Amino acid sequence: MSRPKQDPADATPTPYKGKDGLWHVFASMGSRADGRPDRKHLRRKTRREVVQAQRRLEEQRDRGEYIHSGKDVTLGWWVSHWLDELLPLAGRKATTIDGYRSTFRVHVLPHIAEVKLSGLTAEVIRSRLTDMKRTGASAHTLDATHRVLRSCLSAAVDSHRMAVNTAKQVTVEKPAEVEVVPLAVEDAACILRVVAERRNGARWSVALSLGFRQGEALG
Repeated sequence: MSRPKQDPADATPTPYKGKDGLWHVFASMGSRADGRPDRKHLRRKTRREVVQAQRRLEEQRDRGEYIHSGKDVTLGWWVSHWLDELLPLAGRKATTIDGYRSTFRVHVLPHIAEVKLSGLTAEVIRSRLTDMKRTGASAHTLDATHRVLRSCLSAAVDSHRMAVNTAKQVTVEKPAEVEVVPLAVEDAACILRVVAERRNGARWSVALSLGFRQGEALG
């Protein structure tokens, strides 16, 4: 009696050595959104390395942490989607979104925008922050960049675009608190005398009286 034919999806992928001298294996990762099998092609220098990579990938699959290739987008694409679609829908203020956009435009996207979310490891993020520090970025700038990136990637995890938020695996120095020294009465009076003759003098009067920030005073 012949043995029943095994479903290819249930078969254990077998590594093989290709003409390029590398070891290859196609790991079965389940099904794509359209129902087709999702097979991941891995290449490594040795059979041992490709088997280890295959096992790590299958463990991700079994834990439900594998992100199918159709959902694996670049960081640049995800940042734009987060800023333009998700944050406005969540009711974030336009000024807050503009601040996030500026942080990404200056410190992040020129360097790692093309990295896929699946490849955005803690080491990639740590390297970017280290380069910022090396080129003179302050502790406040590093902390702000890390916080915005961490928030952005948390949304990616919630949307099943990433398995884990790798920004949370990176630690940055907390900036020292800056003591605010209020103006002396004489200094405040001097400022009010100067701005009294200017068109937007009321803005300064309100700010000094109530302790508003610039955006609040302008509002």
